[in-house]
Amino acid sequence: MTKYFTLRFSSELEAIEIARRLHLLDNNQEIVSSMGHLGDIDEIGQVFKPAQYGENGEEIAAPVVISGYFINVAIKDRELPSVLEKYVVPYGNGYRVFAGTRASEDS
Repeated sequence: MTKYFTLRFSSELEAIEIARRLHLLDNNQEIVSSMGHLGDIDEIGQVFKPAQYGENGEEIAAPVVISGYFINVAIKDRELPSVLEKYVVPYGNGYRVFAGTRASEDS
């Protein structure tokens, strides 16, 4: 069974450092998109809460930057590594989910 998580780091540098500890960087020192048979990674990055518009198309609220650096993780047949537990936020909080899945009700 695959479990889906959204992780929120304080910065891209923090995300990269944690990925380095978990051996999830490629030869260019970038976060990999696949963990092979263990799962997948979707590096989202900085996220904006979308603008809100009125009935006539006028902007009533501008887009807002959500603090943090977001990554979605799909883990197959195992638990999330404990080092990542403190970064978990409700799935979909990064305004993106894996195809065929839905954001958690808490996002």
